[in-house]
Amino acid sequence: MSNLNEGPGTELKKLISWFSVPTEGCHCQEHAFLMNQWGPQGCRNSMETILLWLERGAKEHGFFYTRTIGLAFAHTAILMAEYRAKLRDQSEAAKRSKGPLPLPDKEPPGIS
Repeated sequence: MSNLNEGPGTELKKLISWFSVPTEGCHCQEHAFLMNQWGPQGCRNSMETILLWLERGAKEHGFFYTRTIGLAFAHTAILMAEYRAKLRDQSEAAKRSKGPLPLPDKEPPGIS
């Protein structure tokens, strides 16, 4: 991913923002940036690290956490990053061809 403000880390931050806001001393921004650098496949390869971050963050904020919840958040963030990247690629291709914007083949799971 060329823009490090977009990617799995940014998507994970969006998901978590429904439940919590960053606090002083939080490493959320650093983790999001690192995940964006890794990209979707790198995040899959580093899933244990991401789950550890999520577990620590949940404990710090007093949230209930299980590995299943962490996996659900992380995988959703990765899928959304891939989906948004595909939309950007299709939009850029349409701009270059000056044709209509193609629709994605399908939406990621859970989006309707």
